[in-house]
Parts: sequence; structure tokens; C-alpha cells
Amino acid sequence: MAIYYGDGTNSEGGSTGGRIIQVTQNGYNSTQSANVNGGSIWESTGLDVTLTPKDSTNKILIMASIHMSVTGPQNNMGIILRKGTGGSYSTLTAANGAASGSRMTLIGAASASSNAEMSNVNFHYLDVGGSTNATTYRCDVYNPSSITRTTYINRAIDEPDSAYSARGASWIIAMEVANT
Repeated sequence: MAIYYGDGTNSEGGSTGGRIIQVTQNGYNSTQSANVNGGSIWESTGLDVTLTPKDSTNKILIMASIHMSVTGPQNNMGIILRKGTGGSYSTLTAANGAASGSRMTLIGAASASSNAEMSNVNFHYLDVGGSTNATTYRCDVYNPSSITRTTYINRAIDEPDSAYSARGASWIIAMEVANT
């Protein structure tokens, strides 16, 4: 479906740089949890979005908001990964922190001060695009601890049924932005 602009042009052709060509979103407001081994990544959290660029020179703007909590006094960490054409995922290196020793490279991290709190990681990243193949952007969660921790999405560790307890919604958006 074309996006029509005020000057009479549309996203199907004749676009100028910076215009939005297409938008796709995915997310959920239900809760999920997983026992994540120490130093491991929770993959396939369901926070992924697929976009097929119309032009390989266009950029892809990724925006996400993830509500998380993890048992123990460790940080909650989100990692953005990009799906290749072969179905395998690799870390979107330019979006994550600089590599240094054995440290995990992350696009965002947060921690809560109590078991009744959720942390929120928000990020924006402009990817280079580079192809017209369907590309999936995925948010995975990293457990930096040396032991297994239970990680939750969209809820705190402790969540009594009361007005003082809350749940969140997590989402990811991909927007194709015209380069020329």
C-alpha cells in the first residue's frame, strides 16, 4: 500500500530522501518468561519484525521498547540481531556497543532496584539496509550472570494482584526511509 505525500508523490516511486516508504510493527502485551543460562542469550522472544525493502539503497529505522525483569541482582540486557537471507541471525555489530575483551556488546541495558519493578529498554537505530530481501530484526535478551536466571518480559518478578503492580507492552517497529 502506497503512502501519499502532500506534494502529490507517493512511496511507490519518485521519493526524495528522508521520506517513509513503509512501516511494519510487531509486539505483544502478554507476558513471557524463560530460564536463561548464565552468559547466554534468550533467543526468539517474539520481539521481531520483518521488512522487505523496496530499494537496496534505502535505510531501515528500527525502534523498540522492551519491558523486562530478571531474578537476582543482575542487569537486564537487550540485543538487536539481523536475520540474513539464509535464515540465520547475526549481531547487528554497528548498533551494539564496541567490543572489548569478553564483554557482551549491547544496544541497551537496564536494571531494577527491586523485584517489584520492571526495567524498560528503548532504542532507535538507522540501519544501512543493503538489499531488497526480507530482513528480520529481532530483540534477544542476554543474561550476564554466571548462573541461570529467570527472565520475564512485560512483568516484574513479583507481581501481586493489586493496583500497585503493573504490566507492560513490548514492541519493535521497522521503517524504510528513502535514501535518494
